[in-house]
Amino acid sequence: MMNRLRSLTKLAASYSQLRSVKLRQRRKISTSCTLTYKWEPDGLEDKLKPPVPIYDLVYVKLQGYDYPVLESFQQFVSSKARILGIDSYCFPVPAKKTTFQTLQFNSNIVTDKIDLSYCERVIELRKVNTLQIPILLELICPHTPEGVDITVKEPTPEEVDYIYVPNQEKQQILEMMDDITERKA
Repeated sequence: MMNRLRSLTKLAASYSQLRSVKLRQRRKISTSCTLTYKWEPDGLEDKLKPPVPIYDLVYVKLQGYDYPVLESFQQFVSSKARILGIDSYCFPVPAKKTTFQTLQFNSNIVTDKIDLSYCERVIELRKVNTLQIPILLELICPHTPEGVDITVKEPTPEEVDYIYVPNQEKQQILEMMDDITERKA
């Protein structure tokens, strides 16, 4: 009886081993039929990708009454542009000075007089991909301090001329030259 039990256990062990070998073989056969190479014609990548427009020049204008806040936010925006790999150049625009007066009720008597400067900083972005502008705006808009206005647009010729501060000495010399040429004529 003991011999019979030993032979049955050997038979059961050999059957389970045989079954596991068959399962392994089935698995190997089913996984070996994968496609590892896909042929594509040359130059197809360039034709399938849509062209991404690039802006030559974009201005990010920061405007506000508080100079230190505006200056620190300009540094923040230019650092984020640098992280995105955008070429940037920052410059100030001359401040616009405004005087506000409060008058007494039903009179022309001035009670308070306040002088405010409306400061403006411009960040010039060059060769900007149109996909990078929304990413930059998503980075900077949640961090915009109160009282700071952001404008993003392509510059017009009037804006380019407005940025430059006129040189008074140069203008006087040019006027003198015009007077001399008029006298000779």
